[in-house]
Amino acid sequence: MAKSNKEGRPAARLPRGLSDTPPEGVRDTTRMLSVIREIYESYGFEPLETPAIEYTDALGKFLPDQDRPNAGVFSFQDEDEQWLSLRYDLTAPLARYVAEHFDRLPKPFRRYAVVPCGAMKSRDRAVFASSHSSTPTRWVRTTSPPTPRSAC
Repeated sequence: MAKSNKEGRPAARLPRGLSDTPPEGVRDTTRMLSVIREIYESYGFEPLETPAIEYTDALGKFLPDQDRPNAGVFSFQDEDEQWLSLRYDLTAPLARYVAEHFDRLPKPFRRYAVVPCGAMKSRDRAVFASSHSSTPTRWVRTTSPPTPRSAC
């Protein structure tokens, strides 16, 4: 049951295990991530942010139960009854992006991403995953392009 004060208003409180980040913490994190981005870009990597949600069939072969995708990761169906799932790494989104934009991308395509890992948040400390990937300089197209590997 939710805690409340005398007037019946909900009490101001955070859910257990979560924390606010005060302004100085946000500034420190922003500076740290800026240095990380500068280093990646000095080596020719490009920033790429992809959605946290992907079509489940793009992630499917890695899910524990393909018949019930919502049993292995957070999944839901959209209005067209297609399954969407929360990505669990950056490999599938990168592969999709490269497949969609293959002709316009430099070869090799080097990308980096710095994303918060909420599932790995520990007490009073946020954890960020830094990942970088480089696609091959040349691919021989078969029926479908190969999936680049991610280090996330």
